[in-house]
Amino acid sequence: MQFRNISITGVAVALIITVLLFTLHNPYSCTDNLTGLYDMQFFRDYIKHEAAQERHYHIISVYISNMSYINLVLGAEAAEELLKDTADRLSSASSSEYVFRLDESRFAVATNTLGDYERIMKDIRIYAYDSDAHSASEAGAVITACGIIDAERLETSGNILSYVEYLESISPASGGVNVIQGDSETMHGFRYDQEIEQFLNVAVEQDLFEINCRNRYRGSSEGTFYSGPCISDC
Repeated sequence: MQFRNISITGVAVALIITVLLFTLHNPYSCTDNLTGLYDMQFFRDYIKHEAAQERHYHIISVYISNMSYINLVLGAEAAEELLKDTADRLSSASSSEYVFRLDESRFAVATNTLGDYERIMKDIRIYAYDSDAHSASEAGAVITACGIIDAERLETSGNILSYVEYLESISPASGGVNVIQGDSETMHGFRYDQEIEQFLNVAVEQDLFEINCRNRYRGSSEGTFYSGPCISDC
């Protein structure tokens, strides 16, 4: 029975890899209609495939934070032009074929080479000063680019996207293009936040919080009590 379980597990792993390979080699079923880039589903499949192959890879995320404002003030046509220009810029800057549009205003590039990663990051840094980047400058786009070297350490696409959002949250708030590079310090901060979040979730699920309201004596002359602050203990 033990050997049978091992055999079934092996078949299951082989089937998963086969499905992922099929998806990766049939990308047109997972492309964004506007930009022609790969979509979120393909991004998830790509991360699973790289994990199964135990390969190193690097991720660059590009987020246009004021897309709602651009849509509202400049209109849908200007917003779509900006999205298409951003997609073209990322595609031309990278030798990797894996360029994604993850949602309405977030893009990502995945590459296995550090040289390609550095070239893309450099291109993003000069994006704000490029006279050819008309749609971005005219639209007043606020862009945050996050770089993650050896992103396989985060294991899953969900963790990668959470780390990207963490990097965006600590990026200096300014206009134009902001670039932040993940490092050991930011990774430590991200892991710490994850631990706090997990602890709070467990505390809420198991009802571990207690609210203690302490009464205080006002004084002998008045001889009365008053309600003190309520403190949450866990």
